[in-house]
Amino acid sequence: MANQKRPEDIEKDRRSNGLKVLAVFAGAGLLISIALFFESGLGNALICFGGFAGLGALIFAIIKGRQKTEDNWDIAMRDPSSPQYAKQMQRINMMAEALRAKMYKHGSLKDEYSMASMIVIGIIFGIVLLINIIMFLFGYYSIWAILILVIMLVMFIVSLRQPGYKKILDKYMQIGALPPEAEEDFAHAAMMRGGSLNITAVGAKYTVSTEGEQTVIRTADIVWAFPRMRYTYNYYNGVYTGRSTETSIVLCTAQGGMHVCCASLEGCYVFMDILSDMNVVCGYADSLYQLYKTDPSEFAVNAGKNSPLPEIHTFLMPQPAN
Repeated sequence: MANQKRPEDIEKDRRSNGLKVLAVFAGAGLLISIALFFESGLGNALICFGGFAGLGALIFAIIKGRQKTEDNWDIAMRDPSSPQYAKQMQRINMMAEALRAKMYKHGSLKDEYSMASMIVIGIIFGIVLLINIIMFLFGYYSIWAILILVIMLVMFIVSLRQPGYKKILDKYMQIGALPPEAEEDFAHAAMMRGGSLNITAVGAKYTVSTEGEQTVIRTADIVWAFPRMRYTYNYYNGVYTGRSTETSIVLCTAQGGMHVCCASLEGCYVFMDILSDMNVVCGYADSLYQLYKTDPSEFAVNAGKNSPLPEIHTFLMPQPAN
């Protein structure tokens, strides 16, 4: 679960987490080794303790390696002139170039939008079906398992009718795009999927995101774009288990809408490269945020008066997620 601790307490937990794991494994290994010593002799006790200590040391090394990666990332975020920043940008640029070509190789809007729900429901249906078959083979059956199977079958059949696709077409039609025009624009758009199988696609005329309440906006209305990163510090039963990162791209329109769309970090850079060619301001700065909140409709003009503009690879500094 996400934690509400103060940043300094979280940092303390991060630093001590590896030592706690090592101490737990060493302590458990010592206790079991003592018991084995009286049962099987010194040799087996030493082997047992060595195994526990070695496993603890391995996990400790993994934790410290992850912490070092996080530290290097944090340094890169704070200091664009640092070697860590240069290294991170080199890695991200390579990933973005590899992703760029793939983003144009996708199916129709209808196929891509329906695929996510069909995959999820199909997998769950297959698992429930397998459980029912195994139970039947062993002579057991459960009315609840059969009921869940029937419900999942109905949901799968409903997903084949693609009600969600009709809703996203309604979003297009609300801004004046008929289904054939929507499909034509999507066919040539750069598209990627987020971790939850949602899609974001930037086309010449329209930009669509199926995350949350779903978004369809005119690409020409976008005046500002920047990546957003949020950290979640996870705890389990009071024990710090690591940091997870949520990355998205924020697309701001001249009408004042700030739309958060799913995208990997390298995907953000590809989208920003595309949008920057359309004269969209890309990259975050506090001064730009103030300009946008003051007058979104004049943001592009006012931002052009502020020089220099931020580099396209400027991050929005991450804030811990609540």
